Amino acid sequence: MQDDTRDRSSRRLFLQSTAATLGAAALPSWAQGAPAIVAADSARPVAAQGLQFGDPQAGSVMLWSRCDRPARLIVEYAFNEQFRNAQKIVGPYALETSDFTVRQDLAGLPAGREVFVRASFQGLDNARAPSEPVLGSFTTAAW
Repeated sequence: MQDDTRDRSSRRLFLQSTAATLGAAALPSWAQGAPAIVAADSARPVAAQGLQFGDPQAGSVMLWSRCDRPARLIVEYAFNEQFRNAQKIVGPYALETSDFTVRQDLAGLPAGREVFVRASFQGLDNARAPSEPVLGSFTTAAW
């Protein structure tokens, strides 16, 4: 009688695990690993003017950008388009007093190198709804 009970419980376990596996496989690929909450586009800051670079100095460049609302600038830069080993800078706040314009000095850069930049804004009212990233690149001065 004990063997019969053991067989039933192992069959039940097999059926349960098979059903769970098949159920997960039946989900569409977009639903697997999807975030629980997706922010509406209207909740995200927008960097409509893109990025500007200027004021080159030996080993540095000034980055400018503008947002449509109060937000914080987040900058990543790397020396390759894939952003491997990227450096991250949590930049200044874009506030109404500056017309939502921010500047960030990118310093300590090697001379004569192409630098790839990815910048986004993190809303002050919702840090989980960042702007779409804005991409840019420049070459440092070869002084």
